[in-house]
Amino acid sequence: MTRRMIKMLLSFIVVVAVIGGYKAWQIHGMMKMFAAMKPPPTAVSVQTLKAMSWQPHILAVGSLRARHGVQLSTEVSGLLTTVKVRSGQRVRQGELLFALETSSERATLAQLQAAVNLAEVTRRRDLAQLPSHAVAQAQVDADAADLDIKKAQVQAEQALIAKKELRAPFSGRIGIVTANPGQYVNPGDVLASLQTEHDMLVDFPVPQDLLSSLHVGGTLQLTCDSAPGQVFGARISAIDASIDKVTRSVQVEAQVEGVSPALVPGAFVKLKVNAGAPRQLMTLPQTAVSYNPYGDVVFLLQGGDGQPGHQAQVQQVFVKLGERRGDQVEVVDGLKPGQMVVTSGGQLLKNGSTVVVDNRHEPSMSAHPDVPNDE
Repeated sequence: MTRRMIKMLLSFIVVVAVIGGYKAWQIHGMMKMFAAMKPPPTAVSVQTLKAMSWQPHILAVGSLRARHGVQLSTEVSGLLTTVKVRSGQRVRQGELLFALETSSERATLAQLQAAVNLAEVTRRRDLAQLPSHAVAQAQVDADAADLDIKKAQVQAEQALIAKKELRAPFSGRIGIVTANPGQYVNPGDVLASLQTEHDMLVDFPVPQDLLSSLHVGGTLQLTCDSAPGQVFGARISAIDASIDKVTRSVQVEAQVEGVSPALVPGAFVKLKVNAGAPRQLMTLPQTAVSYNPYGDVVFLLQGGDGQPGHQAQVQQVFVKLGERRGDQVEVVDGLKPGQMVVTSGGQLLKNGSTVVVDNRHEPSMSAHPDVPNDE
């Protein structure tokens, strides 16, 4: 019985050993197969690094303003009798716009003018009698003074009548007219606005630390939501003489070049102010940079010509970055012109990884990308 159990145990051990050896052989073969397998090359886009011209600029926001723009109102009170303009009408300098009731003033003017005529006749009569000593020289002098006083009274009444006639101080376009004939107006009541159309200015603030990069005559570009897709040029015409104590910024005025119905006084505009001469520097798409706590990294293509479909290995390089603008970032140190840099697909790369060039989906390289407003 014991011998029989020993034989069965030996047989079991032999079977287990055979099965275990077979499985070990299978596992060993699979390990060799997996060891021989290599991951497929990663598809990346590449770009040859080269120097480009970069115009330093300052981004700002501002408001449009007509060079000449006023709220029209009268100096004196009275009943409005004449409205010569309509909303949106273009007028010329000196054109009559509004007039108040002046019948009583004109009657007074006629009375004063009659007094002037009488004073003039009296002076001439006394002056004719002076050689015969029929009147004294003092009387002639008094006649002359009385005539001057009455002429001054006429001029004062004429000035009062002129104040009741509101004329265009400059040529431009009338805004919304809110006054009507028969309305009683007081000094300072706004009857309408008047704005020039072809001489537009833009006012914008600039931080004090950027003041040294500005100068009168400097150029800038502006965009306005009321004119989508259009870019207008402007030139700095004045820089304020003081810095605001609250915002620590200086106010700048620029003359807009060109005319457009979309540019309306008071409109909000976005500005790009050219600051200094263009610089030659190297830039990359920001997608080419892997930002890490231990340093910023890019991958260079090694041993390839960068043609689509070609395979090559990559080398990891630490870089020092500078100014960022839109999709671009300035490379200060770590790279040289002519090197081929991986611009997309480098998230899973490591030093020595194999890649295949595929430039069908190159990243954007715009300094001023058009970002949609999702609000």
